[in-house]
Amino acid sequence: MIVQCHACGAPLDVSAPSGSVVCCYCRTKQRVRALTVQQPVTPPNWLPPPAWNSPAGELYYRPTATAEPSGNARQNERLMVIAILVAVVVSGAAAGIYAVVDQTSSDSGRTVAVDAPATNQAPAPVTPEVSAGARATATAAEAVALFMDPRPALAAYAGKLGPQAQLRSLSLYSDFAVAEVATLGGAAAVDRYVVRGAALGTPEPVPLSQHDKSRLAACSFPLAAVDAGAVRNIAEDAKRSHASPAATVSHMTLQSCPFTDTPTWSVFVGDARGTEGLAYDLSGARRGGSGAPSGRPPATAGARPTVAPTGAKTTPAPPATPPPTAPAQRGPCGCAADDVMCVMRCSKKGTK
Repeated sequence: MIVQCHACGAPLDVSAPSGSVVCCYCRTKQRVRALTVQQPVTPPNWLPPPAWNSPAGELYYRPTATAEPSGNARQNERLMVIAILVAVVVSGAAAGIYAVVDQTSSDSGRTVAVDAPATNQAPAPVTPEVSAGARATATAAEAVALFMDPRPALAAYAGKLGPQAQLRSLSLYSDFAVAEVATLGGAAAVDRYVVRGAALGTPEPVPLSQHDKSRLAACSFPLAAVDAGAVRNIAEDAKRSHASPAATVSHMTLQSCPFTDTPTWSVFVGDARGTEGLAYDLSGARRGGSGAPSGRPPATAGARPTVAPTGAKTTPAPPATPPPTAPAQRGPCGCAADDVMCVMRCSKKGTK
């Protein structure tokens, strides 16, 4: 590598880009990294000039002694840098504490020293309380959910597919609906349509097994069989049946197979602690009991326990004989018609 001497301007041939070099013309010692590179690679036939004189009109810096700092100079530089760093740290620590002088009262004067905050951490977030207005807004938002008023989704499906379109399932969520539309006949097929608001999306094919194709006609129902008024009543009854007053409906699905031969609504209602499923028929009647949720006996209004007088002998009453109940309808998987969770697990195993 050819570099230029910064004292006389002579070209110098160096083998490494680090370290020091002494100019063979002006005898000046200098660092290689501080010199100007004329050729990054020394030409193979390059020879240094036998003598060198600075070109006329060009001035070069030539130190009086040597360009390499002495050991004492280096030590002084280090001490100066350390002193500057110590001063910066001390000034920063002093600026971190300040004193606030309280107003001097008429009877006594006091000076209150207050430490500055140690950190700039943001205050802890405060959880706002849910006001009655916010609850009313949430109730109003749920009131316009599709499972509370499914007419926009039903109108979108009827406008595109016709009221007699055969559905394999219909699921209603708060802001969208999903319908699996069956094509019956020789080429049995199912397409999935999603409605958001009143806009019908493009169809997506649904894979079917041979068993699904053979049962497609029996598992389908017409779109016209869905009653919008009954859907709203079902959602309201499902909320009332839950033990928590803050329970909400997440979604509801209408389908026939694999657990019954008639279309059945599966309504999923719950709160932060859990979700339960209830079954209803197309008219809104709950399956598994009249007026009571599935698996939960109705409460007897006004009933009070009979208390015997003090000291009287009591005869234990014979155990009550439960009223005879009709055997629950069971599907191919052995699930009761109102056991929605069992039916869903069975349905997932059957499709694998």
